[in-house]
Amino acid sequence: MTARYLLSKEVLCLTVRVSKEDAGYVLHLLEACDNLCFPTTLPVEKGAGWRDLLLRAPIEWEVELRRWLAELEKEIPVSVIEDRVIKD
Repeated sequence: MTARYLLSKEVLCLTVRVSKEDAGYVLHLLEACDNLCFPTTLPVEKGAGWRDLLLRAPIEWEVELRRWLAELEKEIPVSVIEDRVIKD
């Protein structure tokens, strides 16, 4: 980890909603961007047409992750449904 995270212990937590059809694609892209964030698929009701993904990253990666999401939004619809910083 970097010095900023080690001092602050702050973690960016973004919950984003994407269509069910796009969820695998988004997760694949995140995997291809080594260490951009730590994605988790959240539980969803059966039959829902969307998937909620929790994206966690050390605070110093915030700018890069938000830039990546802005670029992704040019390609597919992405809704940020929760945006917070927590202490690790």
